[in-house]
Amino acid sequence: MTLQNTEALPKPFLGLVVVGFLVPSATILQTFTITWYLAQRAELASLLPLAIGGGAMARIFSGISLTCLIQRSGARHACIVSLLSGAAVLLGTIPVLARLMPLWLLIPAEIGMGIAVTGYSISRQVLIKDMLHGQGKGLAAGLSRSTGYLSKLVVPLFAGLLLIALEAVYATLVCCGILLVSAWVIRALDMDSPASSSVARKALPLAERIAMACAFYKRDHRLMCALGFTAILNFVLSPLAIVMPLFITGLDGSNSAYLGFSESCLGVGAVGGALAYAKLRRCHLPSLAVMTGCGFLMIWVSPGLTSAWRYPVFNVALLLIGASVAFSGSAADALLMKLAPRDAYGRILGVQTLIVGAAFPAGLFAAGMFLQFNDAFQVIAAYNAGLCVTVALLLHLKLGKSWARQSVPD
Repeated sequence: MTLQNTEALPKPFLGLVVVGFLVPSATILQTFTITWYLAQRAELASLLPLAIGGGAMARIFSGISLTCLIQRSGARHACIVSLLSGAAVLLGTIPVLARLMPLWLLIPAEIGMGIAVTGYSISRQVLIKDMLHGQGKGLAAGLSRSTGYLSKLVVPLFAGLLLIALEAVYATLVCCGILLVSAWVIRALDMDSPASSSVARKALPLAERIAMACAFYKRDHRLMCALGFTAILNFVLSPLAIVMPLFITGLDGSNSAYLGFSESCLGVGAVGGALAYAKLRRCHLPSLAVMTGCGFLMIWVSPGLTSAWRYPVFNVALLLIGASVAFSGSAADALLMKLAPRDAYGRILGVQTLIVGAAFPAGLFAAGMFLQFNDAFQVIAAYNAGLCVTVALLLHLKLGKSWARQSVPD
């Protein structure tokens, strides 16, 4: 696939692309490390849900408040501070992993890491918008997302092998080093750091920032639909953390390599979807909702297939789901970069993080309610498929073919 108008992107953008791969790789590797470390101990069932839940809640509720840091210090400085803070949190977990401190300290460590990653994500998006100067937004949104999803493709394949060779303490040091390298890359980028009008002005109260961001979304029905659709996709995507293990453990002769390959298939689809949007730069949300629903329908029917087709069809479904999620996410990013005023972009991202992020644990909670059924795997898949088809019909009535005809101009 060749991408046109790549020359429209400034050279420092490539540095942000590299960081967009490195930081998610570090966070995914750290999650693997903590999970594997606790899996070898009796505290897995009691500590792991609390640690993951604490990190998720921190990502949800810290986004709006962290925009104050970006307003006062600038996106570049905030990005560096966030990465250094994340590295400091990882260093703090080393005594815990070495059993020098109690394991429950992993919970506040995950909360701190969630806050640091959220600060990095918002400030990096603001840097990308400031750098483009009104050009290449569609291409940039696709490339930016594809590099993040690429880490989800690569890391699950190699994290298990790395953890065989390294103890949890040394794997954490590797993650810390990746964050430090990312901070150095951001600092070394040759780009202008103009004083934003949001920096010069006094920071607005939290309630007023939320109200202004919500009013901005209400002005354009496309933004409202994109935000709602992205939240719905997060809602249906989160149960895959339950669906994949349930399906794979039911396969004859399956092992952890099966799970790693399936997660990589989800990553392959996501990378392909993000790159496809970078090439096409147009989007039709109802079609993507149908595509996601078809993926869950394939998951629903896969247990009834013969053993030769069961696992391949399941992975093809993951490819479809990953591609549709990444494609629509890239379209939403590009539309927001195009329409959001520069001085309000940070707080708008904060509200988006709150709404979209809250859908992820909500989806997990809804899926957990179905675990009481004997065929919970198929019930969850059928529920998500029906939800996607319903959303497709609602979006078709609201948008018609407008997103099929429109693209995000550069």
